Amino acid sequence: MITELIQQAVPFLGTVGITVLEAGAGQGRATIGNAPGVRNHLGTLHAAAVFGVAETASGAAVVSVLADRLLPDGDSRAVRAVVSDADINYWRPVRGTVVASARLSEVPPESLTADELLRRRNVSVTVDLTDGDDQAVGVAGFHWIITEEGPL
Repeated sequence: MITELIQQAVPFLGTVGITVLEAGAGQGRATIGNAPGVRNHLGTLHAAAVFGVAETASGAAVVSVLADRLLPDGDSRAVRAVVSDADINYWRPVRGTVVASARLSEVPPESLTADELLRRRNVSVTVDLTDGDDQAVGVAGFHWIITEEGPL
């Protein structure tokens, strides 16, 4: 259910062909294929597409902890999660699919609640990037700011 919520809430994902595969317990996975619209001049997956799938997986990891606050039957207080900082290392070009596997970096996700994440106000996420053959193609890190209603 969380994966569908993310896909619906972020129209950009459908535009570039990113699919959220899973989101739960402080982890997220997303994928993108090497369609003509996301290739660079060399015929490989564009760096921006790789960054996009990494950011999406990191967001799925964060949203999985906040799900109780975001789902229709959850707490009605508005919760915002936005990236404040990111870095990525591209190890080699990709001609096929990329899978981004994200996990919260600093805390054991199984013990983290939405209330605790809101108290912390920020969280770091590490993303491993692999190709269709499960070979490592890069790594990324994202820092997210979490707030309730009001300015960030």
